[in-house]
Amino acid sequence: MKFVNKLRFFSGIIVLLFLIGSYFIEIMVDSGVDSVTFDTLLGIIIFHNIFVLSFYILIACLLVLTGIKRIKIV
Repeated sequence: MKFVNKLRFFSGIIVLLFLIGSYFIEIMVDSGVDSVTFDTLLGIIIFHNIFVLSFYILIACLLVLTGIKRIKIV
């Protein structure tokens, strides 16, 4: 088991956990006299673009899968 393969695997896991966790973190985006607007951290990171989110998920999954193939976890 090489260090680089473990690094790929765990970096993919970290990216996926960050994306999942950032969905639940709410940040105040705008506040007015009568209203306060909240958005999730994930929404702010991807700028409300589904293609950027799918790119992040694809990269994370590729890192995890290449790590699994080379580390022989399964």
